[in-house]
Amino acid sequence: MSFLKYRASKYTSFTGFLAAAVVVLAVLLSAGCNQDGVGIYYAISQEEKQIDSRISELSVQQVVETNGTVYARTGGEIWEKAGDDSWRSIGGGTAWGGMVDYSDDLYAYFINDDLDNGVLKRWNGSSWSTSGFDQPPTNNDIDLFSMDGAYALEIDQLDGDGNRIHEIRTTNDFSTYHLQAFQDDVYDGTSLGATSFLISSSSIYSGTFDSLNKITTLSFSGQSVSGDYLSITSDGTTNLFLLTSSKQIFTSTDGENWNFVDDAIDKPVESSADIVTIDSNDFLIFGTETYAYNEMRIESTITDSEVSRPSITTNSTTDSFAANYPILSDSLGFQVYASSVPNEFYVATGPYSGLWKRTSTGEFQRQ
Repeated sequence: MSFLKYRASKYTSFTGFLAAAVVVLAVLLSAGCNQDGVGIYYAISQEEKQIDSRISELSVQQVVETNGTVYARTGGEIWEKAGDDSWRSIGGGTAWGGMVDYSDDLYAYFINDDLDNGVLKRWNGSSWSTSGFDQPPTNNDIDLFSMDGAYALEIDQLDGDGNRIHEIRTTNDFSTYHLQAFQDDVYDGTSLGATSFLISSSSIYSGTFDSLNKITTLSFSGQSVSGDYLSITSDGTTNLFLLTSSKQIFTSTDGENWNFVDDAIDKPVESSADIVTIDSNDFLIFGTETYAYNEMRIESTITDSEVSRPSITTNSTTDSFAANYPILSDSLGFQVYASSVPNEFYVATGPYSGLWKRTSTGEFQRQ
């Protein structure tokens, strides 16, 4: 896996140390919205490191929220924050394989440095366990990720001739695993109603979560597709969204027929997109290699939707989001994650820029 794809998995870690000074900006008069009226409302705030945070200057590749608790993965280490408590490392080993939430618990795949003898563990809020559920029938190199209603464990291994093959074990309960053998590396998924979808860099698979097949009749209108598929997400009921490495955004209702919507301003990051509802408006928000993320309000006619960077308007004057949140806007956005709290979402960023939360009041807080 190429480092340039910034995959939030075992292949993505940062080394070294960044000595960053705290940037204090004396601002905050009122909140506003994007000047063109299509963006999310943001408040201007002083950007300052939370002095009690242990992750504010780490690279956060992944965030998951379950049962009122937020979990952040910084490389192979998992951190927990319950309510107003401080962040704490919850151990368990090296979680290069990723983490997901299921039935109010956290599941993570821990892999040794030699990529052998990995193990799936469940965190119940107080301790890790390997019992009460079934282990996947392999302990090889595994990536664990959500398909929005089901889960995929992508397994890299070599066949008898030394060729790399990609197996997928899908599950919806961590008790029964369904084997699916693909010829390429899948890394992101979603669901639309009862139909599940997985993507690789050049293929889309669909079907029930336990029986996925490659779509062989893909159609793209409005613009020819180019580059690799990077991220797929859905609104859960009607519409799919697909992002490519050439910054294209497409929408579909069936996974086969895609319509071009708009180009991203900054290059999207693999497996980074989510649908976020702000003040009753749905937004497609996705991590980007520069400026942390882009956003697109989903219009009733989806192809009329437009992508923008976040910006701030105060007293009818547009201020720079980058000037007010210089560390956030200078970050790479690994993942956007919609919070269970209305009007809030998280942005997991790097290098060494931590986790950020967009609060219901419209300001960003560095976690």
